[in-house]
Amino acid sequence: MVSLFEAAALSVGDRVRTGRYQVQARFERSVLLFHSTGRPLFVVRPEIGDGPLNVVLPHPEQFGEELLIPRKTTVRRYMSAMPEPEDIPQTKLLHFLATPLEEGAPPDSLISLYRPCMQPSSPAQKNRDRLFFQACAHFAREEWCSGATLVRGSGSGLTPSGDDFLCGLLLAMRIHRKWGIQRLHYASKGGNAISNAFLDMAAQGRVHRGLQLFLRQPSIGGLRDILAFGHTSGADLLCGLRWGLERWRNVPGRRSSG
Repeated sequence: MVSLFEAAALSVGDRVRTGRYQVQARFERSVLLFHSTGRPLFVVRPEIGDGPLNVVLPHPEQFGEELLIPRKTTVRRYMSAMPEPEDIPQTKLLHFLATPLEEGAPPDSLISLYRPCMQPSSPAQKNRDRLFFQACAHFAREEWCSGATLVRGSGSGLTPSGDDFLCGLLLAMRIHRKWGIQRLHYASKGGNAISNAFLDMAAQGRVHRGLQLFLRQPSIGGLRDILAFGHTSGADLLCGLRWGLERWRNVPGRRSSG
């Protein structure tokens, strides 16, 4: 058993719970662990950085099969709350979510939703995009459950594209204080424990440091940092964020969370 102290953690996310975590999978720059309750934890290298469910270690590959998060620790706590809506420069943010995102996102990401002239790389991508267009039509009518059911779990990878898009959409709803965020959150969750944890974080407005900084002060460097999240995860999240921000930019929100 390795404690945070013995592992020389550099930071721990503010949504990391105490207890014992078992290693589930090891990757090049991170290790995925799970608590007995099914809650995930990510032990990551410094270049990945702070996150609400992250423990940052210089060499995450060097500890064994368990990690103990003690109740009391002197390790720096990362506070993951996204900026308040009034502190987010939406005009500047949308600038970087337009052409710069379209030019930087992987072609097999959901950026194809915003580039109608780009031919889908496969019939599967064409069918995927058609499904997302249908879902977005539901979202435009505030039919949160119908839209989420269409795309949750859609795609491959540790977190499917549909789940990443829904995370971005939840963040946009928080920025605009939209009615229905709890309904969308509930309808978005499926059988993927990692996606569910990220959806929980998005619904609570808890984000990775890179996204926190990008929301507060959008820049091309910040955009590139987020696009480096997984193969398409960062791009797909930003596509969901863009859809919501564009849709509700001039539409008054409602503060009810119903």
